[in-house]
Amino acid sequence: MFRYLLILSVLIFMAACTGEQNATDSAAETSNTANTTEASTPASTPAKMHFEASHETPFCKLWVVKYAAEVDDKAAYNGRWFDLKKDGTFETGQYQEKTNFGQWSIEKETNIIKLLFNNPEIFPPNWKIQGSGGGGKILWKGNVPGNLQGIQLMMEPENVKPQQ
Repeated sequence: MFRYLLILSVLIFMAACTGEQNATDSAAETSNTANTTEASTPASTPAKMHFEASHETPFCKLWVVKYAAEVDDKAAYNGRWFDLKKDGTFETGQYQEKTNFGQWSIEKETNIIKLLFNNPEIFPPNWKIQGSGGGGKILWKGNVPGNLQGIQLMMEPENVKPQQ
């Protein structure tokens, strides 16, 4: 009987401590919120920032062209790669050589990737993405505004740039 009373007492004590901790956390959170709404002073605590996951996040990796369709010169696409970075920038090149860089984005509604090259480029700037980018292959398809050639590129994620 004593054992049951002891266990019950411990459980009640733990529940009370958890409740006090939640109340303390809530009070601190309310205090932080009040501090961030007031004029900032050097002594004030900065607000916590929360970043929402972007629909572009699964595409942030090194993509290598594995196959090009509807092109006259397939060798021009051999070893071609795009390193799409989380900050909205990219680098591109062929084999180990970096040839260009710029900024990129994917329109959520149309799933069109837009490449804004820093230097002039013969590579089309807009492609319709087919696939999720989650872990396997994706297709970059032409026949969209800014890319009327109809080229299709099968891209795969890689850890390193291709060797010649």
